[in-house]
Amino acid sequence: MVMSLLSLFFPPHCPYCGVLIDSGHECASCRRQFPDGIYGRRLSDQTICVAPFRYDGPVQKNILLMKKDGQHIRFDSLAEQMARVVQQFGIVPDVVTDVPMYWLSKWQRGYNQSEELARRTAKRCGCPYEPLLKKCRKSKVQHTLNAEQRHTNVQGIYAARSPQKIQGRHILLVDDVCTTGSTMEVCTALLRQNGAESITCVAAAIAGENDTYYLMSPEQAAQHLFPR
Repeated sequence: MVMSLLSLFFPPHCPYCGVLIDSGHECASCRRQFPDGIYGRRLSDQTICVAPFRYDGPVQKNILLMKKDGQHIRFDSLAEQMARVVQQFGIVPDVVTDVPMYWLSKWQRGYNQSEELARRTAKRCGCPYEPLLKKCRKSKVQHTLNAEQRHTNVQGIYAARSPQKIQGRHILLVDDVCTTGSTMEVCTALLRQNGAESITCVAAAIAGENDTYYLMSPEQAAQHLFPR
């Protein structure tokens, strides 16, 4: 009833182009333009990141607005595509977690966009969500730094909340954008140090130079990123 009233007074709009939509999380026109393949980047020998989108155009605009207005439809649309990528690979994590935000930054914004994406992705994948990591202090904003500075900026600022909840588990780590992968690498290393069996990273979008990531079919991605 409440949602019906909200839809009446605040009808949903496509998060990518802004047109009014009757149902779904995006308009049919934008959905037809979604890439057929999967974007992937190998962050290290042990760490890969997959994403449904490249960080540019309407997707970039949607993610930037998501960080400002926190509209549910933005999270829902991106999480649906993130879950699609995870399911195409047959990845079945024991738990889904997110790259954490410093508590004061989260309080000021009102939410952590990576947590919102993780919760929704977990629900669509039929897996539990748990906050396994915490950010111990505030750091400089990553997008203002170069690659070397990004790597230094995230050293020593994350910690495990409950190591016993990490040990022996297959973990899906969620972030909104993967640029150099420095943040995800630090978080995956921390999860491994605390006994994680395996970690797969998924982002809403991958950014950076074109030669640092690839658009592949699920079959190509599985062969390139998940060698047997």
